[in-house]
Amino acid sequence: MVKKILVPTDGSEHARRAIDLASDLAFRYDA
Repeated sequence: MVKKILVPTDGSEHARRAIDLASDLAFRYDA
């Protein structure tokens, strides 16, 4: 079971998209 999702960022647009995806996954899996 996933408890935490770590998303490194650098301020780029790709990083922002990764944050959005990680947020969706965290919500879906109650992480």
